Amino acid sequence: MYNMVDDPANHSLISWRPMNSGFIVKDEKEFARILLPKYFRHNNFSSFLRQLYYYGFKRVDLYWWEFENEGFVRGKRHLLSSIDRRDPAHVQKQQLQQTHGQSSRVEKYDAIGKLVLEKEVEKLKRDNNVIMQELVKSGKQQQTTATQLEAMGQRLDVMEQKQQEMASILSKDVNISDLSAQFVQEQTESSMLNSADFVWDIFSIDEILKSSDLSGGQFPL
Repeated sequence: MYNMVDDPANHSLISWRPMNSGFIVKDEKEFARILLPKYFRHNNFSSFLRQLYYYGFKRVDLYWWEFENEGFVRGKRHLLSSIDRRDPAHVQKQQLQQTHGQSSRVEKYDAIGKLVLEKEVEKLKRDNNVIMQELVKSGKQQQTTATQLEAMGQRLDVMEQKQQEMASILSKDVNISDLSAQFVQEQTESSMLNSADFVWDIFSIDEILKSSDLSGGQFPL
């Protein structure tokens, strides 16, 4: 047994455990097919397990074929003499205890796994609620932004309309001012012409009177 585990050529199927106390079977089918006939003259993995229990080996991992024995340690062959074959009744009792212990560990692992899964589910639910709240908040913000943009567009339309109305009014005022200025100019020019005619008339009368004085008081014909 020691030689089988210690041989590097067999380490793809069986090897020492990391702490060098005991061994691990890595592939029980290939192990039974190749190594058991070579070292034990049979290929029955169940029979190999019974022999391990008879010699005091204990399975130490629930999911791997790992076994240990205080007298089976790497580099300490002198301890092999401490390994004795035990009574079958004692071995059966030990197997029952080990099976019960393994069942207890399985139940414990199941309970722990269930608790972990429940916590993960709760966490996922909380994360999902947060995401949904963020989506709703984002949707409301987008709706508010769209409403604000629409209101701004309406205000811009009103302002543009008012600017057009104001421009139209200013244009009318300019036309009226031009007409008023033209009217005032025409009136001014008319007044100036009338004044010139009046002055001319006075000048003409004065000249006539002067001529009358020179001609002895008669108006020139």
